[in-house]
Amino acid sequence: MTKVTIALSTFAKLISGSQENQIRDLQRYETPGGYDLYRAVKSGVHDFIAADENPKEVEARLKNITSDLEKKKSLEIFAEVKLWRTKNKGLGFSPPRSVWKSPNNIFAVRVEPEIGMERGGRRVVIALYCTESQPLTRASAGAAILLMRTALKSQLQPGDVLGIYDVHRKVVTRSVSNMAKSLFESGIATLERELDKLRG
Repeated sequence: MTKVTIALSTFAKLISGSQENQIRDLQRYETPGGYDLYRAVKSGVHDFIAADENPKEVEARLKNITSDLEKKKSLEIFAEVKLWRTKNKGLGFSPPRSVWKSPNNIFAVRVEPEIGMERGGRRVVIALYCTESQPLTRASAGAAILLMRTALKSQLQPGDVLGIYDVHRKVVTRSVSNMAKSLFESGIATLERELDKLRG
């Protein structure tokens, strides 16, 4: 039975950091509970683009968040996504979702991209990366895209473009390098091995 389930952005963060940081963070994720600081803004971004919700209504909800830190970060992230949206036109839709399980069923990853847009006959599916403290590398972003592609394979259409949007650095990665392919495989193997060690 899979005991640890993490978000796609957490997977990307873990494989972006040093092995020492990976082990430290894995110890935290191994413990049940926890709170997703970006849950509200991710939901707001989805509704803003997929359901074409008025951005002022989304902002009003975010302003009602009780945690000052979460409220501040959420409003900053949503402001950046709003700006990005003005430069990226297309008809919004609710993107596919899935849960991917690691080869030895040691951990699972929730793949829940927030942005779906169709333009020029082609669909674009993008997942947000909101972590400010750990920048994404081109390789780690590409590895996350590979995981998305694997998890959503049965729901994707020919020509679909997948991406990871690092909102703090205003960068959307859509390509997958050879280094990303290598990191995808080695990152999964490392996470499985270290989680297995934590469980004794």
